[in-house]
Amino acid sequence: MQRLVWWVQWHRRLGAVVAALVFMLAVTGILINHSQQMGWHRQPVFSTVLAWLYGIPLVPVERGFPVADHWITQVGDRLHLDRQAVQTCSEPLLGAVRLNDMLAVLCGSRLLLLDGQGDLIEQLANVPPQARALAALDDRLLLATVSGTFAYSDDSGEWSVAETSVNAVQPQPLPPELQQHYAHHNPVPGLSWERVLLDLHSGRLFGNAGVLVVDLVGVATALLAFSGLLTWIGRKRRHRKRH
Repeated sequence: MQRLVWWVQWHRRLGAVVAALVFMLAVTGILINHSQQMGWHRQPVFSTVLAWLYGIPLVPVERGFPVADHWITQVGDRLHLDRQAVQTCSEPLLGAVRLNDMLAVLCGSRLLLLDGQGDLIEQLANVPPQARALAALDDRLLLATVSGTFAYSDDSGEWSVAETSVNAVQPQPLPPELQQHYAHHNPVPGLSWERVLLDLHSGRLFGNAGVLVVDLVGVATALLAFSGLLTWIGRKRRHRKRH
């Protein structure tokens, strides 16, 4: 009888210790199962604490391209019009100019035409390779490449060699208010919420110590199942002896 009482007390204490961690593992496991459906595998993380835990340095956003009354900036793999993310840009942002009532943005090998709200109007085709800079002259779009300067024709939709040299727009320091905004809205490079969930579930988020804690929780859960079974068997035997 005393042994059974001691066993039940030990079972309860161990259960109280691991309950919160088991709950965390259950919740993160459910969330991981639905992370693809929720889009968390592509969702960037904005957290200086998580950047510190992973040892990933944040790349400061300090420069952009002034276009009319707006600023075109690249934050992670997103193009921002002022403070709003408008388009995906996984390559380096090389230039941005105003062309008539549109915004022309050179994102690596892609040349995007956007409206004043940042919505995509058109992605120009057959962009000359190895582009380096972008400019606009007399309502013409000029592109500086490694092999020379090219001009775009609206009529033919083709690029042709231009004799004019490009006075390319260079990135400028952002206004202080935009720099301060991006200091708090700067994604951790290469990190998604799905990875954070996976590392929290496995304990890797907190290094070797976190992995050890999760391992101990697994062992403790197995012991709880075993002790619960023994407790049930002990009570079953006592019940039989009484009758």
